[in-house]
Amino acid sequence: MIAVIRPYCDADIDAVTVIWLDSWRSTGISSSATLEELRERWPTELAKGWVVDVAVHGSDITGFIAIHENCIEQLFIAPVFQGQRIGKLLLDHAKIKIPAGFHLTTARDSADAR
Repeated sequence: MIAVIRPYCDADIDAVTVIWLDSWRSTGISSSATLEELRERWPTELAKGWVVDVAVHGSDITGFIAIHENCIEQLFIAPVFQGQRIGKLLLDHAKIKIPAGFHLTTARDSADAR
């Protein structure tokens, strides 16, 4: 699969928040977050400085990465697209944007997330 990375735009909010929730749930780690809560949280995080890029295949947003300073705040791939190297593509994109290196924390209970 060939995906393209592009900057997030406001029209992407529904797709990225669904990916955020569905991908989190795919890890098997429980969360009480709802889609509505994530949609409410999203603009707040952007206002705090998240810089978001999305991976796109055709007309589908397949994943996203949110970076703040030298930290990857979020990196999620839609479950249907997991295992197709989109995460690697987004991490390689982060290496270009933050050449001095970055910090990334994953859910410790999830080998898939790591």
